[in-house]
Amino acid sequence: MAEGIDIPVPAGYTRAMPFDRGKHRGLGVAEHAAGFAHRLHAIYLTSIEIPRAALDCPVVFARDAAKQIIPVFLLGVEPQQNLFCDERGNWPHEFYIPAYVRRYPFFLARIAQQDQRGIICVDDTALTKGGEQLIDERGEPTAVWEERQKLIQQLDAESERTREFCAKLEALGILETFDADFHPELKASQAAALKPARINGLMRVGRKSLAALDDATLGDLVRNNWMQPIEAHLNSLARFDRLLNRFAIAAQRID
Repeated sequence: MAEGIDIPVPAGYTRAMPFDRGKHRGLGVAEHAAGFAHRLHAIYLTSIEIPRAALDCPVVFARDAAKQIIPVFLLGVEPQQNLFCDERGNWPHEFYIPAYVRRYPFFLARIAQQDQRGIICVDDTALTKGGEQLIDERGEPTAVWEERQKLIQQLDAESERTREFCAKLEALGILETFDADFHPELKASQAAALKPARINGLMRVGRKSLAALDDATLGDLVRNNWMQPIEAHLNSLARFDRLLNRFAIAAQRID
């Protein structure tokens, strides 16, 4: 909360307040701030990110806290378990890092429906002295901040496009729910420590439902550049084996 205004805190963030050039001048982002993603087993993606992210792990659809359908990068089997990002924010070489992570600790919040520009907010627990300054001691933005601000604005713009994409999929009725089951092969001594798991409430585009759409509707999806993320999402479902392998590796580390 800041100045009597409730600011929704995004998943993985500790808290949120408006970014203030005076209050936050001289500060930079802490070295290992991106480690916040270590606690996220599913990370929001924009539709434009789906084709690249889908090469590495499953991209599925889920409902967020506001019950809106969103695309997510599935990176863990259990809550607060990211099998690909460690506590210091390190990811496997050449693995896709979502814009949601690269944007941290900032985000753009719209407090009221009529608020078109929004307010840039920050999780100030990730700001520190000694890093590359975002706002210099004179209160002027640095090149580092200008690049970060550009990413914040780009992600916000792509988020609007993503809402349109998900709304279209829902309106067409081609999303179906499914559960993902994981059964790692464990030693007898490990079985009690890490049991088979199931992720409920996931959604995917139904291949039969997609194929049943008429030519005009399919043409509309193509013209809006939505067929590419749909196909990438469907192909990414074959990446569940990568999650299973990581899940099994994590089990082997349990003594």
